[in-house]
Amino acid sequence: MYLTRQHRRHRVADLHGTLQFAHPATVIDLSRSGIAVESAERLVPGRIYPLQLEGRDGLLITTSARVVWCKLTGTLENEDGDSAPVFRAGLEFQGVLPDAATRLFDRLEQTSSAGVGSHLKARHKLSDLASTLLRRDQATFVVRSLSRRGMGAEMEYSPRLGSMLDFVLPLDEPVELRGRVADVSPAPEDPRHFMVGIEFVNVPPLVQGQIDRYLDGLGRMDSSEVS
Repeated sequence: MYLTRQHRRHRVADLHGTLQFAHPATVIDLSRSGIAVESAERLVPGRIYPLQLEGRDGLLITTSARVVWCKLTGTLENEDGDSAPVFRAGLEFQGVLPDAATRLFDRLEQTSSAGVGSHLKARHKLSDLASTLLRRDQATFVVRSLSRRGMGAEMEYSPRLGSMLDFVLPLDEPVELRGRVADVSPAPEDPRHFMVGIEFVNVPPLVQGQIDRYLDGLGRMDSSEVS
């Protein structure tokens, strides 16, 4: 079983966690108004995605963008030797760009031949920066059991055995955790969902203390129900 027997498991009610996914995408070009990317994942037109633009020179830009269009452009062989789809998408930045993005565009425009009046539409290639975009997705799940070292969760997503998941649990206060998928099976009450056993990995002492205090509270509730 995914949770070691030496740690007592507690039934949990009304505890909803949040999975956090990071999907890499290659930046094709960008302007002050938007960005074009390639990704193995299809981006949903009309949807707003949190974005994090990273570069080898230490560049880090966090913002969000709305997908204007997305189309399949071909396939590429993945690490397993299988053909994986390649999607290209155009996104429009939302809100005011952070200072790091403004400084980047100022630097790019100083070295470009774009006219002063067209800087909003000027698109810049980023081959020199080797920039990568991380699209951060979220999905909720329901915690069914919890121990010091892991949990059983019901979710619509079926993760791969052995894969690593990043997620947030709203205990007495939210805690960020990472876990290894140890078990996946169909949910007994809903075949569209999955029961996923997760072993916590590299839990910081402060976070472990928060988990222990939460479990102590569950243990006191269990004792009061028995008495």
